[in-house]
Amino acid sequence: MKIIKNLIFFFIPLIAFSQTNESADEVKSAVENLFEICKSGNFEKAAGYIAYMDDDKSRYLNDSYDFNNSNEAKKVKRIAKKINAFLKLSDKYEFGEYETMDDGGKQITSIQVIFISGSQQLKTQFSFVKINELLMLSDLN
Repeated sequence: MKIIKNLIFFFIPLIAFSQTNESADEVKSAVENLFEICKSGNFEKAAGYIAYMDDDKSRYLNDSYDFNNSNEAKKVKRIAKKINAFLKLSDKYEFGEYETMDDGGKQITSIQVIFISGSQQLKTQFSFVKINELLMLSDLN
């Protein structure tokens, strides 16, 4: 019986760790996909990958921005241009720390992206929320 308890205590953290790694890979893939969209300048497509974060409580972190709405389109363009500026000003980027947290019942996954230009580094936190099975950008710091 003691052996079974020891095996359970050994494998449960191992299973949780492997699920975290899959989630980190999923977030890295979402970041890279968003980078490609921003580099292409396709703001309308980018809108579908950025979580709505404005006044409408029913849409807040439950929907993406609507590019057909001029105010929302401006916000999407600002975010996409900011991401593109990070990419243009850096020689490369690397992924840093990854974390998952709960924000009012929504699971937020964040990953640090380190933009590197020569010897300079700019650390930026990209946070994502899953909406309709798609990871959407929910914050950029």
